[in-house]
Amino acid sequence: MDELLSPFDKWCDKYEVNNQAQLEIINLCGLFILLLSDDFPGTLEEKEKMTLNFKRDFVSDEQQHIEPTLETFQLFLTNIQQKHCSVEWNAKELIRAMAASGRAVDLKEKLLA
Repeated sequence: MDELLSPFDKWCDKYEVNNQAQLEIINLCGLFILLLSDDFPGTLEEKEKMTLNFKRDFVSDEQQHIEPTLETFQLFLTNIQQKHCSVEWNAKELIRAMAASGRAVDLKEKLLA
């Protein structure tokens, strides 16, 4: 059965990531992909709207700027982890597992370069 799991699914299993936390992680990745993207397929207005929607999940109204760095990603990931379980999560491991699963490949290229 374990051979059917993607690297991301295995990471989630290893670190006791529940469904809600998985959704929050995927949204966090989406936010950082947008922040790091130079070639967004839509208009600038569409990109800004999507970014704002993701930001609402992670920052307060007064903190509108997010520095798209590995350190900031780790900070948001730690906040998600603390809401859902006691096992510490590592951003580098998560990003590598996501990329190995064919997800968030841009994050690996830009945050772990």
